[in-house]
Amino acid sequence: MFFRCVSVYPAPPEQFNLKMIPELRREFGTEVGLSDHSMGGAIACASVALGATAIEKHITLSKTAIDGHFALMPDEMKCFVDDVQTAWKSLVR
Repeated sequence: MFFRCVSVYPAPPEQFNLKMIPELRREFGTEVGLSDHSMGGAIACASVALGATAIEKHITLSKTAIDGHFALMPDEMKCFVDDVQTAWKSLVR
């Protein structure tokens, strides 16, 4: 499995180039996920629509932690997971 990743924290949407997800899948014949360093869940939902089968997202117990400014608190993570699952379900026939 490959993970599409932008190594900027937080990463701006225009740097993701999510169209690479289906290209990587075709080129290497493997599942492709997203290492999501963005704010919110929109990028992850878009990645699912393009074929991502796994999402990595930072979680924190404190917004003052090193990566806490863009990591999700547990309650935010639940909403994030719910949104990504809804996006996935919308694609299933």
